[in-house]
Amino acid sequence: MTTMSNERIEKWIEACEDPAGKAALQELLHLRESERERAKLFESVNAHVMLDIETLGTLPDSAVTAIAAMQFNPYAGDPGYDRALNWNPWCTGIDLFDSLMQGLVIYEETVKFWRKVDPEVRDFQRQVMRNAPPLREALLSFNAFITDVKRTTDMPVVVWSKSPQFDAAILRNAYRAVDLEPAWGFRNDEDVRALYRLGKINELDDVPDMLKRKWRKHAVTSDVCQQAYLVSLAFSRLR
Repeated sequence: MTTMSNERIEKWIEACEDPAGKAALQELLHLRESERERAKLFESVNAHVMLDIETLGTLPDSAVTAIAAMQFNPYAGDPGYDRALNWNPWCTGIDLFDSLMQGLVIYEETVKFWRKVDPEVRDFQRQVMRNAPPLREALLSFNAFITDVKRTTDMPVVVWSKSPQFDAAILRNAYRAVDLEPAWGFRNDEDVRALYRLGKINELDDVPDMLKRKWRKHAVTSDVCQQAYLVSLAFSRLR
């Protein structure tokens, strides 16, 4: 679909001889410029972080085994595969025994699911969890990451996940288990899936093959990169 530019609308206004038609085009141009200004305002007051976690369950009390996050700018448009190939997200594993000691739970169905995952992804997950810090230390480290984004951008942080009812809910429960507060407010949770639907994103078709070969499904650092890529693509389609 070809995007109608403001310049084209301005040319139509100049060429239009019908007063009613000219007025309608002027109103359209005004609305588009207003939307652009609102988008710039939103962009200027928020920093954006993509979040992904791996767990051993799907309920809020599930044990978290890994967290990955990256700062990104969804307003920058389609990031392009060449730039996305060089993304290097923040990541930490979490000591599973310590998580269980803090009251988090392993669910059998999710363990069965992980047994069916690509062996290379399972190996990567084991590497992430090797010598991993205890839960409290890992969450403090993630808070430090969020706080650093706030400090360097001087903006509040919006945290995207797929979806907040999973990643954010499970992570907030983990914070409560060790008497910590997340470094961002629940009102700043954003939903990746909702934006995919609005931007008509197809996860199978909209990721370039070169990135598919690098980003392995269910590898926490791959998932967080793919989500940031597709959210940026959705923003570019919606603008």
